[in-house]
Amino acid sequence: MDNLHSSKPGSITNKLSKQYTFGQKQLLAVILIAIFLIIFVWIWKNIQIQSLKSEHKRSEEALIQKSKNKMEEMNQHFLKLIAKPYVWAVRKDLMQGNLGQLDLYGNDIVKEKNFVSVMVADAKGLVLTSTDKKYEGKYLPSIRQGVNLNSDSAMVSKANDSLLILTSPIMSFNSRIGTLIITYLPRNAEPPAAP
Repeated sequence: MDNLHSSKPGSITNKLSKQYTFGQKQLLAVILIAIFLIIFVWIWKNIQIQSLKSEHKRSEEALIQKSKNKMEEMNQHFLKLIAKPYVWAVRKDLMQGNLGQLDLYGNDIVKEKNFVSVMVADAKGLVLTSTDKKYEGKYLPSIRQGVNLNSDSAMVSKANDSLLILTSPIMSFNSRIGTLIITYLPRNAEPPAAP
């Protein structure tokens, strides 16, 4: 004990303070580790955010595509529903050769929003009447690709990735007497470029 008391009075506190204080190298190491951890967490969070953004974008695109498909399906259903009564009205006048009345029907339909044209062709595919007069007297296969003159039911096909084309048979009591073609541009679709 005498040794302890005989040594300089501040030496014990100096030794203890040196044990518990950081040197400059140790302080620098702690700061570098803290900076590294902050950078690591920042990069990790950025990666997570980018991942969430890309997942959100994929989900949004899938939802948009799903809604477009549903709208197209609804538009096709709508056109098929319109075709039934229209064909019934056209059948009588077509059998009587009343082409003027067919023109009136077509012009009334085209006045409605999004309808582009209406054509009625005979059983051979010759266009008898059309709201676009340049098609009258021409054959359907040369005007519209994919028109099926042998189909027994209404069909809807796409043209130019925007136009919907309804083709529906006009039947007499036992045979086909013509074909109805309605061209429809759905809402939010871009009009096709002029040929």
